[in-house]
Amino acid sequence: MAYQLPKKVRALIPYDPISGSYQIRLDANESPYAPDGQLLEELLKSSPALNRYPDPYATECCALFARQFGLRQDQVVAGNGSDELISIIEGCLMEREMTLCTLQYDFSMYSFYSALAELRHVLIPKNADYSVDIDRVIGTVNREGADVLIFSNPCNPTSLLIGQDEIERLVASVGALVVLDEAYMDFAGNGRSGMDLIAKYDNLLILRTCSKAYGAAGLRMGFAAGNKTLIDAIKAAKSPYNVNAVTQALCASLLREPDRIAQLSAALHARAEMLCAGIEALKERFPGRIGRVCGSSTNFAFFELTGAKEVHEALLRRSIAVRLMGDHLRISAGTGEENGAVLAALEEILQAKEAEGR
Repeated sequence: MAYQLPKKVRALIPYDPISGSYQIRLDANESPYAPDGQLLEELLKSSPALNRYPDPYATECCALFARQFGLRQDQVVAGNGSDELISIIEGCLMEREMTLCTLQYDFSMYSFYSALAELRHVLIPKNADYSVDIDRVIGTVNREGADVLIFSNPCNPTSLLIGQDEIERLVASVGALVVLDEAYMDFAGNGRSGMDLIAKYDNLLILRTCSKAYGAAGLRMGFAAGNKTLIDAIKAAKSPYNVNAVTQALCASLLREPDRIAQLSAALHARAEMLCAGIEALKERFPGRIGRVCGSSTNFAFFELTGAKEVHEALLRRSIAVRLMGDHLRISAGTGEENGAVLAALEEILQAKEAEGR
């Protein structure tokens, strides 16, 4: 009998971000601020031996990351982006038909890896305003006997933040492993992270990335932090040499400058707030066109829009790429000039729609 692909992959299509060349790209929540040239100079000085395999555990990067949050090095593991860590958590720390809970309107890769691992997936609804009812989450996780709960905080795509007190109440009230994806936490300000809870709770695992605030999406570096038992399990399950030598050298340089990263994060968050304010102004000018605009705790704006698909296509024709998400648009904060250009284009498109009576 000839080989046949398993059902779980037959309908899959390769990941396809917006293709083509656009003058303004605000579709992937990347930072518009690339690491400066000094980083490349440091790379040349460090001269990683490219003919040798890299440190299999990215030891220096993990030590620098751990130091930022008052953790021990053995409480941290590095991944080839946080996507790899999510795939390991769902594919290796869970078994077929174990129960994974996720939240509505969240990062799509959670359900993607869940399907590949053939997990039982339970989706927990959010409120109409995209906020999270923690009591509902606790009740669902416990009632369903969930093994793992994973969600982003701040949320991608809604940009909303759950406070640390509510996070702790959740972690303390469920028997499941809680995986807290803090990819955007650098933009939310001090005192919002759940990192302080790691010492207190064994059922908490926190993910971070260098792709957003660090301006290093092209390097693919992520971290998981938690108790030593969980971290050792991920180390055992991951691929050997999963983070390449160049990425390790460059990310170590970035991690040595937490103050600079904090400044860049604050600047980019301010750009996101300005973008949200601009969209709110358009909402007042074109009532009925724009619905809820989520206040940003991240580096992007997320808002409901009548005719979102048509507007998205009109922006692409103007060489501006943003993310279409059903009847919403998600727009990454760019430079001041990029934000101004996308707001001007939105105004022009909405004005044309008004004139056409559509």
